[in-house]
Amino acid sequence: MSATSGDTYVANRGVIPEVHLNSEKPIDHDTSKTTSVTDVDLDPVAIEKQEAPHVEAPPREVTGWKWGLVVVAILSSIFLFALDNTVVADIQPAIIANFGDIQKLPWLTGAFLIGSASTNLVWGKIYGQMEAKVTYLIALVIFEVGSALCGAAPTMNALIIGRVIAGVGGSGMYVGVMTLLSVTTSIQERPMYVGLTGLMWGIGTVLGPIIGGAFTDSSAGWRWAFYINLVIGGLFAPVYLFMLPKSDPRKGVPVLRRFKELDWVGTILLIGAFISFIMAVSFGGILYAWNSGQIIACFVVTFSLFGIFAVQQELAIFTTIEQRIFPVQFLRSRTMLLLFAETSSGATGIVVPLYM
Repeated sequence: MSATSGDTYVANRGVIPEVHLNSEKPIDHDTSKTTSVTDVDLDPVAIEKQEAPHVEAPPREVTGWKWGLVVVAILSSIFLFALDNTVVADIQPAIIANFGDIQKLPWLTGAFLIGSASTNLVWGKIYGQMEAKVTYLIALVIFEVGSALCGAAPTMNALIIGRVIAGVGGSGMYVGVMTLLSVTTSIQERPMYVGLTGLMWGIGTVLGPIIGGAFTDSSAGWRWAFYINLVIGGLFAPVYLFMLPKSDPRKGVPVLRRFKELDWVGTILLIGAFISFIMAVSFGGILYAWNSGQIIACFVVTFSLFGIFAVQQELAIFTTIEQRIFPVQFLRSRTMLLLFAETSSGATGIVVPLYM
């Protein structure tokens, strides 16, 4: 195929006309006004500034070594709570030798679980209403009073009551530590501190039987397995009183009004359900046969109260959606359900081998 002068023939494309540029009028490039893409987009300093995440400043006034001391102090309460959870594993023979009443032996563990498990959600709502430092100190005092009663108990019944009180206070301390860390740490550093609480819980759980057995075999005796809580609590008392940061979620709201807004009906139903359930699983097969009337009655009461509690929470009866004690909305989240299952499995994996 022929092409006119100046045209170019390309196979399968046909004729491509030649484009003539006016070479007599070159384009003027003012280098002084030219901005290099490389200078801006590929500048390492600029890239680092653009990609660097915004680091949130910690929302606390206590810093430096004082903050470090506060962290050690509140983590010690996690350690003591975990320690008390398993400390009776190796001191039970000494307690029975001292008091007798072997039929009440399951209460030593069950009483502590009743106090801690039944009040966990209650403490969570209280911390959402009250000043965190004051609430934490109250929980700490309750725990120490229970520990003192356990150590000085003249009878098995007194020891059991002390275990219940210590469980209530320990639960409040645990929830308090989580609350204090959430309001005094930035989102970037929070995982580290929460991880430390898990570490202290693990150490306390493992060392509980060891420390209890060591005191039992020593001249100090088994009572010091509980008195040790008073020693550590007293050691950090100045930190709790004078250095612990304050955090009030509802400033300006009268305390009486805050108490009135708590979900008291849900609290009573939940505590009752936990008490009957823990009694059933703790005493079944030990004090009473699993098919005995006492254990069956405990299970009937348990499921009845949990059923009423579920309806009361879902419909917000005698409370409001915002103030109900159980976060029903979490049950609609697969992530939260997985967390519930994982936490339950982890606790079971730790506790069951200790009492096998």
